[in-house]
Amino acid sequence: MADITLETFKNTLKDGIRPNRYWITFTPPVGGRSEKLTFLAKSSSVPGRNIGEIAVNWQGMAMYLAGDPTFDTWDVTFIQDYENVARTIMEEWINFIAEVTRNASNVREEPANYKRDIEVEQLGRSGETLAKYKLIGAFPTTISPVDLSYDTTDALAEFTVTFRFDYWLREE
Repeated sequence: MADITLETFKNTLKDGIRPNRYWITFTPPVGGRSEKLTFLAKSSSVPGRNIGEIAVNWQGMAMYLAGDPTFDTWDVTFIQDYENVARTIMEEWINFIAEVTRNASNVREEPANYKRDIEVEQLGRSGETLAKYKLIGAFPTTISPVDLSYDTTDALAEFTVTFRFDYWLREE
């Protein structure tokens, strides 16, 4: 049986990863690479992954096999700065994908032109990278509304962008 003591637990956990230490690197196809996006990204997550199931039935009994992997959408909440940098970049990116407001032609851009890789890094106390994830072929699908209210006095405006991506890789 394993040594179940507080010291064993402490030695196993060490310091643990803090959820408030992260770095997200965006390179949108329009507006160039903006370091401000990294600083204005208030919250997000390490991307998730699912494995589908294939049920194989035989004489009333079910056996399950692993199916194809799927990846959930990924959300980032941005602080809306006074210059409106993050929201402008995201709006330009979405308009670049399907510009329907300018010429009403409903023409789509080629995927190779609008898809970009996004990096999510979990950081340690000294800023060192503890885990790095690369979202391959990412693009925004939704920009949430910004709530406006006379009742909100001690808060900054925020909005959330939902990204779709092809898959992610864990880099070492």
